[in-house]
Amino acid sequence: IDKIGHFHAAGNPGRNEITKGEINYRNVFRAIEKTGYQGWIGLEYMTNEEPEKGLTEVREQILI
Repeated sequence: IDKIGHFHAAGNPGRNEITKGEINYRNVFRAIEKTGYQGWIGLEYMTNEEPEKGLTEVREQILI
């Protein structure tokens, strides 16, 4: 994990919001956190909603 400088996340399928889709990013981010990783996690996706709403959902649903 000390060799990783950046994780990259997008919804699947379709590269849309990470709060919708097949990947449970809450579990993914918790697993990353357990490694002691202190770097960046980038979100790159094509939003289907207003960006502010989508980012609020990430904060409330995934980064709890």
